[in-house]
Amino acid sequence: MDIIFLVLYIFIFVFFIVKLVKCLKNKSSWKSLFLFEIISIIISALLSIYYDSLPGTGPMSGLTYIREWFVNFGAAVLFVCVLIISFLAYIIHKIKNNKK
Repeated sequence: MDIIFLVLYIFIFVFFIVKLVKCLKNKSSWKSLFLFEIISIIISALLSIYYDSLPGTGPMSGLTYIREWFVNFGAAVLFVCVLIISFLAYIIHKIKNNKK
């Protein structure tokens, strides 16, 4: 299951990069980029919380879902970093447009 999440998060990350480039070229809305990033952060954080609270099976019950938790938590941290970079790019873009 964690491979599916990993592939999905890689696809979403590439989409973030493409959307950010489109926003920098004034071909797309910044609001849609920020909205999609915030929704992705919330979903990955909720999935991380979901896998953290599941009861495990076997002799090491706490480690059963550690990969899924780690992938989702890592994706949430990565998406927060991308959101911060997007905000900084938005501010720099607005400053450059105001100077023109």
